Formats: sequence, C-alpha cells, structure tokens
Amino acid sequence: MATPTLAHHDYHLVIQRLPDESKREWQRTLDKIEAHGHATVTRLPDDCAGLRWELQEAVA
Repeated sequence: MATPTLAHHDYHLVIQRLPDESKREWQRTLDKIEAHGHATVTRLPDDCAGLRWELQEAVA
C-alpha cells in the first residue's frame, strides 16, 4: 500500500493600497490578514505589502 507524500507549494504576491483607499482601512486589512495566520505579511514602503503562504497537498 502506497503512502501519500505531501507536496509543498510556496506562494507570494505584492499588493498595493489604491490612492482612493484610506490608510486606516489599508492597515486594518493587513491586520486582518495577519490575524488569521494563513499568510505572512511584510509591510513595504509606498503602501505596499508582501504576502507569503504555503499550501500542502497530498500526492498519491
């Protein structure tokens, strides 16, 4: 009987606050993403943020 192994997938993206979005809402959104713990948030200059997360899935 074969035992499935786990494949790791690393994802990342950079998001940016739109000019018409308030800085307060932007910070609140980033705080919510961090609070869930599913992604690592790296706050970057110029109202940008890097998001990184990993997914594991079984491979037969």
